Amino acid sequence: METTDASISNDSIMTRVLIIGGDGLLGRALRSRLVADGIEVIATSRRADAEFRVDLAGEPDRWPGFPAVDAAVLCAAVTSLAACRADPVGTARVNVRATAEVARRLVAVGALPLLLSSTQVFDGSEPRCRTQDRPRPVTEYGRQKAAAEAEVLGLGGAVVRLSKVLEGSAALLRDWAVRLRRGEPIVPFSDMTLAPISPPFAVGLIRSVVTKRVHGILHGSGDSDVSYAVMAGRLAAAVGADPRLVRPESARETRPDLESVPVWSSLAMGQAESQLGWEPQSSAAVIDAACAEAAASSSPSHG
Repeated sequence: METTDASISNDSIMTRVLIIGGDGLLGRALRSRLVADGIEVIATSRRADAEFRVDLAGEPDRWPGFPAVDAAVLCAAVTSLAACRADPVGTARVNVRATAEVARRLVAVGALPLLLSSTQVFDGSEPRCRTQDRPRPVTEYGRQKAAAEAEVLGLGGAVVRLSKVLEGSAALLRDWAVRLRRGEPIVPFSDMTLAPISPPFAVGLIRSVVTKRVHGILHGSGDSDVSYAVMAGRLAAAVGADPRLVRPESARETRPDLESVPVWSSLAMGQAESQLGWEPQSSAAVIDAACAEAAASSSPSHG
């Protein structure tokens, strides 16, 4: 039966976890955290030379058999909005069909499937969307994630929706930092927001969901929505650049090609707070830390 409200199972202690897509940002970080906690981790990759290769773009009959594990975190997906929009059939094959088949096979070996999802399942018209709010995606990627969520929840699994996971090595921040140091202007959007969380915060929440065997939907989010223009201003300050180099513009007015310009991106964390004691992370603190890291890594003396 499909379950959307989060609930905790009293099943046995977690000893073995499978990560589908273990070579991505969160997959790598989660693996390190779980191993440090003494949990055995098996991670898949789509690389041809991978020890445990699972290519979600390939045919399921070519996948290896899944081992008996307590839980599995489904990190692998095509996350580019542009790619999903350009090839909805091909990307849905990965994000929906293959993801659902993986979840079914995991349940068959007794594992709790946990799907990582996104704020893109909402349209961005309201702040702090709740877990019980009906998905209303306006992007192809969001529609695919909403469909994958329904499949996993229908199997009794878990879904963790995350707002923007931000770190100083993000390509956008690195590019902006380099340009600012050169005295070149940057053009952030004034009407597009993020409610960022750090990788350790995201990993910690996922770990809690896995180890406590929480079913249903939970959210991980920053506590407030911040425009990309504001973030760019903080980066300029961290770099020590002239703030006039930050020249905001409206995404709605200048980028009609964008599939969505969300006014809000924050998520309410009521279920995570009540079930696991997790509160929203400070968006300002995450942005400041990421900007400081990007500024340091772009310094001529770095390395």
